[in-house]
Amino acid sequence: MTKPIIKWSGRKSYLTEYIDEYLIRLDKKKFNYHEPFMGSGAVFFHLATQGNVKSSYLNDILTELIIVYETIMNSNLKSLTESIFKEIQYYSEHKNGRKRSYQSKTLIFKDWKAEFNKLINPYPINTLGRNKKIRLTVLFILLNYSCFNGVYRKNPKGLFNVPHGRSATKNGVKDNNISIPDISTFEEAKRLFKDTNATFSSVNFKHALKNVKSGDVVYLDPPYFDSVNYYNEIDFTHEHQRELRDEMVRLVELGANVIMSNSKSKECKKLFDSSHFDIREIPVTRTIQRKKNANRQYKEDKKELFITSCL
Repeated sequence: MTKPIIKWSGRKSYLTEYIDEYLIRLDKKKFNYHEPFMGSGAVFFHLATQGNVKSSYLNDILTELIIVYETIMNSNLKSLTESIFKEIQYYSEHKNGRKRSYQSKTLIFKDWKAEFNKLINPYPINTLGRNKKIRLTVLFILLNYSCFNGVYRKNPKGLFNVPHGRSATKNGVKDNNISIPDISTFEEAKRLFKDTNATFSSVNFKHALKNVKSGDVVYLDPPYFDSVNYYNEIDFTHEHQRELRDEMVRLVELGANVIMSNSKSKECKKLFDSSHFDIREIPVTRTIQRKKNANRQYKEDKKELFITSCL
């Protein structure tokens, strides 16, 4: 499977076996695919790698993320990745080859963040020219791999506000090295976008789903019940969850094949308790950051809901 290019909180690679099982039961070999909450695109890349997707409709309310994907699909990737690696080289060491300190890297990170925030604010950023979109893509990827845990979060003013990440070396000295995917991963993502005639958008989920037809496959990964919506300054409320449920009912009655992941909560179970849906609990192992020590992590076993249209 092609790996996602972007690090993303709540990435859904672990769901692919359940999605494959569902599609086998549907006997679905070729289909149009819709994903209104794209994020890292892990599910899209998995299905597209298998050659199942005829046409893809990929959406995320985060416009800068969609610009990154459009830029990867439409740009000269050799030039794009060379720009990224040149910045990483500058971030990692001085001109004389001496390694930079963590404090020096933090200053460069802050410069990247300031430049990035000038590009994404004010909206609408989709009116940016080609060169600025390429620069936005370079900065997005640099920040994604150098910020704390790859989190994408904006403040109420719409500005990216995640701090510089750090890790502890063996001697306890703070550092942060950037390791992004190589050019072959970018090339494979571009090929899959092209092969599936990818259409990108950055609208709310209702608009993203308005062209779904009978037989299409729809995967929904909304902000979970009772979770913090990190990357959008507009909260995804319980009312939005109800609107999403109603939209899913409409799609099922239309004849579309709907798949959704969400949190295992009483409210979520109750909301989707319907003859339209089959609800399963699936095991999930998440890596959690310790609050008192940002350099330490632990594994947490939980369960989530895997919701599909009834067969």
